[in-house]
Amino acid sequence: MGESRTQNSKRNIIASYYKQIISLVLQFASRTVFIYTLGATYLGMGSLFKNILQFLSLADLGFTTAMAYSYYKPLAEDDQDRIAALVNFYKSVYNIIAAVILTLGLCCIPLLKYLINTETDIPHVTVYYVFYLLNTVVGYLCVYKTTLLTAAQKGYILTRIQLVVNVVITFVQIICLLLFKNYILYLMILVIGTLLQNIYPSMKVDKLFPYIKKKSYLDVQEKKSMFKNIKAVFIYKVSSKLVTSTDNILISMLVGTTVAGK
Repeated sequence: MGESRTQNSKRNIIASYYKQIISLVLQFASRTVFIYTLGATYLGMGSLFKNILQFLSLADLGFTTAMAYSYYKPLAEDDQDRIAALVNFYKSVYNIIAAVILTLGLCCIPLLKYLINTETDIPHVTVYYVFYLLNTVVGYLCVYKTTLLTAAQKGYILTRIQLVVNVVITFVQIICLLLFKNYILYLMILVIGTLLQNIYPSMKVDKLFPYIKKKSYLDVQEKKSMFKNIKAVFIYKVSSKLVTSTDNILISMLVGTTVAGK
């Protein structure tokens, strides 16, 4: 068992290393083509939307971190009923979180005109924002399963799938930008990529852990204990978001959306 954990750790490190390097190269190429075809204003607007949605992601209250820890013990003990109960619990939680983020995100639409600061009006701003919102919401739909891979020290499987999908999607986006210079098409491809990055790992989890489909549930006391452990993580998340997710919002409002892009 120890050798298996060591091997998995090595695979995780190597996969993460390659993902980091390749992702940096892809981001550089994609951003270069993006600015060349659509300009810094659209890039700044996208960065602004990401900051707004990062704030809305506080709705998960730190569940993602707590979820990974809660999987460790039952995985080590091969407690299949417990794992199935946790998966069912987190599935319900993340469906609610996705609905809350979608609702809060839609409520933010009237505020966009105060946050976007450009010399000329940008058409279809609301449509662009809704695509970013959908991309964020889609990312939450399978987290309860993909985190199970990480907890089981099989994160390299998730990393490999995400890397392959990311490479394909980025190349398709670059080609579409060069041929059509269409931002809506670019965003549609982005959402499809996020869907694939969630669906494929979810299918892999179903194969590796078929017992998670059991109808097992946590009792009320266990759920209360879960929420109590999440409070400390939530405080950390709030402070972290205040530091890391305000730059582009403030720059866009006070200086200009184009400057945020630059």
